[in-house]
Amino acid sequence: MSYAFGPSGVPVSGPVRIDPAFGPSFGDGLADLMFTIVPMLVIGGFLFGIGSLIIRTAHNLQQPLLSRRARVVGRRMRVSSSGTDDHHHTHTSYYVTFEFDDGSREEFSVPGSQYGMLAEGDVGTLRSQGTWFKGFDRET
Repeated sequence: MSYAFGPSGVPVSGPVRIDPAFGPSFGDGLADLMFTIVPMLVIGGFLFGIGSLIIRTAHNLQQPLLSRRARVVGRRMRVSSSGTDDHHHTHTSYYVTFEFDDGSREEFSVPGSQYGMLAEGDVGTLRSQGTWFKGFDRET
């Protein structure tokens, strides 16, 4: 004999009827997967991004502030855009490549105000800390 529970929660004896609208169906497993795995992936991605930012910042803060003679050998910018036709947003990132006296090169993300003041061939003192650009003093 099967038991089912009535509206008041009291067990009811007799044949158990499964309502097709609320009973087991093919999509239940997929729905469970969507509402557990997907949010976990989104939250995990968010936490990974925050963690990476914290680790990179801590690493740069531990690095010494360097002042090195350098020459500007390259400049580039990257324009990214997002939004819809009604509400469009663009963002420009600026990068400058410096070559040092030993021949090594490093690229830094720089503010737009600094990017506009630097030209290929400029020679001066680059100030940096880890991967952070701190400034460039051009030689006259």
